Amino acid sequence: MSGESLLRRPWWSSLAVKLFGSYLVVVAVGIGTLVVAASYATPSFFDLRMAQTMGGSGAGMMGRGMGRAIQR
Repeated sequence: MSGESLLRRPWWSSLAVKLFGSYLVVVAVGIGTLVVAASYATPSFFDLRMAQTMGGSGAGMMGRGMGRAIQR
């Protein structure tokens, strides 16, 4: 290859640029997957935790021991 043919290659044809681009695609897909999984899991997890917190103990967010301490 002559030096002249190297100057005519577009900048995106180098291996480093292609590897960097593929890493960006992998990171974007991973972030997208994480966002979708979190959006499906968070509402049900939140509802479950709120039901456990508000039900049964009667103390709510303060915990079991704090409710008794305040009542005295």
